[in-house]
Formats: sequence, C-alpha cells, structure tokens
Amino acid sequence: MKWYRDNEEKLYNFNTIKGGILEENETPENYYVDFDAVEKEIRFMERSHLFSQKFLSDYKQNYVKGDEHFKKDPANDGPPFGFDYDYFFKTQEDYQSDLKNIESIKFTVKKINDQQCFVEFHLKNCGMTYRYTLSKKNQWQIDSIENIS
Repeated sequence: MKWYRDNEEKLYNFNTIKGGILEENETPENYYVDFDAVEKEIRFMERSHLFSQKFLSDYKQNYVKGDEHFKKDPANDGPPFGFDYDYFFKTQEDYQSDLKNIESIKFTVKKINDQQCFVEFHLKNCGMTYRYTLSKKNQWQIDSIENIS
C-alpha cells in the first residue's frame, strides 16, 4: 500500500486509455486501449517485485476486456467503461485519505500455508474492507486484490 500511495500518480501517467473529448472544439475520438502504454505500465509494476505474474496477467486481461468492450460498444464521453474506478481499490471512494494515515490501518494476516496467505484490512474513510491474496516463491507477492465488504 505504501508503494501504491507513492506511485499512484506515476501509474496514471501511463495514459493507457485513449480517446474521449480532448479539446472543446475537437471531434471526440472513441475510447481505445494503448497496449504499448499498458506494457510500459506493467514493466513499471514488475520492477517493484510486489506483484506476481498472475496479478500482472489479470491486470493486463482487464485492458483486453476493456478494449473488446470499446470495439463492441464504442463511446467517447464520460468515464471509459470498466476504467471508471481505481483498479487497486475497486472504488471511486476516497481511499487516498486512508493511505495518508497508513500507519493507523490494522492489517490481519491469515496464513493458508507456507506459500500463501491473505492480508485483510479496512479503510475507514471509504468504508471498505479488502483482501490481498499473497503467494511466496522467492518473496511475497500480491496475486489478487478484492473488496470483501
């Protein structure tokens, strides 16, 4: 979570979703996924060593599904379908204020076995409870993030 707090802006700068209304007088372009930017974003995330290949594969698949949706149902205004919330916190709510006080968040670790565990925590400002599934090969890495509240 500290990594995400410190790198959230960098992730958004990859500009993976293109299209929409760019300037008032321009004709809007339909949304589409810039897969070159997606690959750069994934390489950036890989360098953190915090995310498993399963997580990164699922993350990329989210873009593949989004691009398929954009082709099937073109749109160019409003938030792009499937990308209208934060992927890591599965919400549009104010999770950032919780991240600013990260030291006060209580994390509960539930061991499954020596190579897998759940880490659960509640963000009081956005009112959501999360479960990170972690796996260990050389080090612990995030396999999945889900909202369980």
